[in-house]
Amino acid sequence: MQELVFFYSEGHEAHDWAGQAECAARLESVRRALDGAGLWDRYPHLQTVDLPAAVLHAVHDPKYLEELVDMHAHGEWVDHETYACAGTYQVAIDAAGGSTAVARAVWRQEARRGF
Repeated sequence: MQELVFFYSEGHEAHDWAGQAECAARLESVRRALDGAGLWDRYPHLQTVDLPAAVLHAVHDPKYLEELVDMHAHGEWVDHETYACAGTYQVAIDAAGGSTAVARAVWRQEARRGF
């Protein structure tokens, strides 16, 4: 059993809005800290799981997902703290698949924890 597994969304920088705290630079600073601590290359990196629409719809209303696709095409604020830009939808899909991969590894006792 692995002590830890990581999911890192290649292409996450496509979801970035200048001045917003939740930005690509923040994730990169976390990655660099893990690398600097010698953890980044020590543990496996999981690939995203392709989730069927039915799974996504079990979590989010299909209408919301359609609206998110439309918003990301234009670059809009979803609410007072959430934005959507050109890469948002795919980054969100990848993040959902990545968190599923991590949860699956822990559930199957292939890893103790994930990040």
